[in-house]
Amino acid sequence: MKPACEATIRQAEAMRLKAKPQWKSTGQRFSLNMISAISNKGHLQFMLIEKFNGDVFIDFCNE
Repeated sequence: MKPACEATIRQAEAMRLKAKPQWKSTGQRFSLNMISAISNKGHLQFMLIEKFNGDVFIDFCNE
């Protein structure tokens, strides 16, 4: 069993951290979700997704 963590990163937060975007955008707000887990042996697994739901979590756990 791997402990899992889910986080949401918004464009405004990235700008507050003074991160420079690596892509051109329309100026509209967007968000990105990340789910990550670390196994007992130290294997890191993560997934970047637009919408987080139960199906996405099941897919993540099966990988």
